[in-house]
Amino acid sequence: MRDIPGDIRRAFYNNAHVLDINTIYSNDITLMASKYGIESCHRSIVKEMNNVFGVYGIDVNPRHLTLVADYMTFTGSIAPFSRTAMASSTSSLQKMTFETTMSFMRETLVHGRLHFFIILGL
Repeated sequence: MRDIPGDIRRAFYNNAHVLDINTIYSNDITLMASKYGIESCHRSIVKEMNNVFGVYGIDVNPRHLTLVADYMTFTGSIAPFSRTAMASSTSSLQKMTFETTMSFMRETLVHGRLHFFIILGL
């Protein structure tokens, strides 16, 4: 597969009789979701994250990347996976599982927020 600039993509779709449009790939996850569906977007997210880690020689278990892609696409649309997006979550526990655990924990304790899940360490 080749990387294709966005302006040329339209020409490929107009000439589907010449090209196999089912093998066209884009790293634009929004485009993949709109043209091929959310499952295609899910696969693109996993592939792109794996490519980024691969450049740095970091080997990441695909199941971890799939969990991130699942979180981003489980509603049928693309949800952001960032510190800012986590800050708007209603779940204190979910906030604490992301990057800034102590700041979210401090915020939860200071404001007396409750969480309905009980964690027991037995």
